[in-house]
Amino acid sequence: MIASIEQAIRQRLSDGLGQMVTGVFTYGGEFDGEGLAQVVNQFPAVWIMFAGIKDTVRHDTRGSRFKAIGQFTVLVGDRASGSEADSRFGGLHRHDVGTYRLMQTVRHLLTNQSLGLQIGRLQPGAAKSLFSRQMEQDAVSVFALEFETYWFEDALQDGDWPRPAVSDVQQAQVYADVSAYRGRTDPEHPDFKGANLEFRIPPKTPDQPADMAATVEPEVKHD
Repeated sequence: MIASIEQAIRQRLSDGLGQMVTGVFTYGGEFDGEGLAQVVNQFPAVWIMFAGIKDTVRHDTRGSRFKAIGQFTVLVGDRASGSEADSRFGGLHRHDVGTYRLMQTVRHLLTNQSLGLQIGRLQPGAAKSLFSRQMEQDAVSVFALEFETYWFEDALQDGDWPRPAVSDVQQAQVYADVSAYRGRTDPEHPDFKGANLEFRIPPKTPDQPADMAATVEPEVKHD
């Protein structure tokens, strides 16, 4: 589910932002260390990262279904050949978008969206300045925008292992992954074909013994 959400966010922003940015990317630590100068050349651009599961709470009385509350962060960055303020407000040229405009557009595109997935609608959270500085030739500005959603996860029964042919998409994916890497699984549940039932019809008269009552024993087969 996490990968599906991140990919869906990326696709929606890529479609919605169009030529406002050079691209929408998955964040892999580009703003850390010495790689910053190289990343700036891609501005204006957007990066997406999964920030973690904020909380997990039980959702049913059986304790087999849980509500996972996840957080995603969208990083927006831009640069300007003028002042640091220009990197935030935008400049005179069409490509000088500014991080403020990017922030507003990203929040507008994502808020209240379920992205076609079985999740809670994305809710906007804090928006924080990651850094804003003057570099050798350009001023750069980067903001981090937080979004929150939730989804449901069904737990295995105590002692069970993943099984094939389950209706839940997440469990089916887990089974496929575990099987691909030769992890332990359980066989598919046998198809239910019926049960042996016995019906005893009460006697018509009080004097008739119970063991003389008519008995119907339907025959039901098991494969």
